[in-house]
Amino acid sequence: MLVEYVLLGGVNDSPDDARALCGLLDPKLVKIDLIDVNGTTGGFQRTTRQTRSAFLDVLAEAKMPFAIPLFWCTGCRAGCGQLVAGGSREAPACHESWPERRGERSLRKR
Repeated sequence: MLVEYVLLGGVNDSPDDARALCGLLDPKLVKIDLIDVNGTTGGFQRTTRQTRSAFLDVLAEAKMPFAIPLFWCTGCRAGCGQLVAGGSREAPACHESWPERRGERSLRKR
């Protein structure tokens, strides 16, 4: 089963939040898809890279399977931008790479 988890800076992105998430899920049955909130959607902020890395370290220590998309559309109002949160419904063609220190390769903008 795939579980989508939206990281909200300062809200649900701490190591304690990661431990709580691991306590709710069975690593044999689920995979977590981590999504950063886009921009200031709903008044929320993106988590910092350091906080995000600490969160991922907890998941890795718990052997919890997770996926991290290579691209984030920080200017888009598409699914990766948590859909339209007001304003225009047109999505610009933009992709911003946010590679992690775990060896993901950044890809060029399309």
